[in-house]
Formats: sequence, C-alpha cells, structure tokens
Amino acid sequence: MTAKTDTETVEQDVNKFHPCECQKYSIEIWTGEVPEGADPGEYVEYEEIGCIEDTARTFAPGHDAKLKSLMIRAGVAGNAIRRDEGGMAHIGDPVAMAGHFGFEHQVAAGIKRAQAKLAERAARKAARAAAKADKPAKAPKTPRVAKQLVEPVTVKVGRWTYEAIVNPADNSAEYTSANGEVKTAAAGKYQIVTK
Repeated sequence: MTAKTDTETVEQDVNKFHPCECQKYSIEIWTGEVPEGADPGEYVEYEEIGCIEDTARTFAPGHDAKLKSLMIRAGVAGNAIRRDEGGMAHIGDPVAMAGHFGFEHQVAAGIKRAQAKLAERAARKAARAAAKADKPAKAPKTPRVAKQLVEPVTVKVGRWTYEAIVNPADNSAEYTSANGEVKTAAAGKYQIVTK
C-alpha cells in the first residue's frame, strides 16, 4: 500500500467540483412573432441567473432559491424554462422543470402568489382610475393678475422703507427718497411691506 501524496489529494478534491446546476437554466423570452423564413434565434432572448460558481454539490449555497425565483418569474410571465445539457436544449413548463429537484410545489405556490398580487395591484389601479374619472373636473386656474395699486403702499428698497405707488404696467415702484428726490425701483428691486 502506497501513501497518497498531497498533489494527488488536491487533484481528487478538484475533480469533485463541477458547475452549479442553476447555470443550465434560463427563461426563454420571445420578443416577437417570427416571420416566415427568418432565423428564430433573432427573436428569442434568454434571462439567466448569471452564476459562475463551482460546487461539489448540486447547487452552490443559496442557488437553489435563485433557480426557484427564476422559475417563478418565468411562470408568472407565461414563459418557458430552457435547460441546456451538453449542447441539447430542453424547453418546458417551469413547474415541470422544478419537478427534477422536488420543489415543484414551491414554484407553483410562488407563481400563484405572484399572480394574485398582480391581479390585486391591477384591481387597485382600476379602482383609482374609476375614482379619478368620477371626480368632477377642476375649473382651470385663472392666471394671477398683478394688483393694480393706486394708493400708496410701503415698500422696502435696500434697507430703507418708503411710501410708494406701484405702476401696474411694469410693476415698478415710484417713491420719494429722504432728500426729496423722486426715484423708481424696477420690479424685483423692492418688496412690499405688509403690516
């Protein structure tokens, strides 16, 4: 009997690992009807999990849940699941494909829950639309017209306040300064002081 060397042990351990099973599965999504004579491959897309893990088991940790999630999304959308096995493609129903691993009941329940949630969301959206349609239409807002001030108001120009008359045509304020000079402040250069 000969003793195993460290390199032989490492080689045996490496041989135990293989790609995670979830890498073989994808959702088959048809993007449109295939015209006669066209290549069907141009009208199909595949949504994959994107796994690159190697494992000694069937699935890398947590990847069975990722596969279930992929199958549920496919079932809700009404798409088929594709399984690539050594160049051969097997296409089928997500629940039937889940049966290979014994979690078809979980996938079927997940599809049912998701469809019920979508139906509930659609019902709420329809109820909101109906309630919105039942509301009386609001009267259109009339644009604000600048107040036509013909009596003196107190305006603040810089840090000083003055009695002024506001011109409604251009919203300028005409006031008399402390030295008796008549001045005009353009719109935006003064503030009306309310008491």
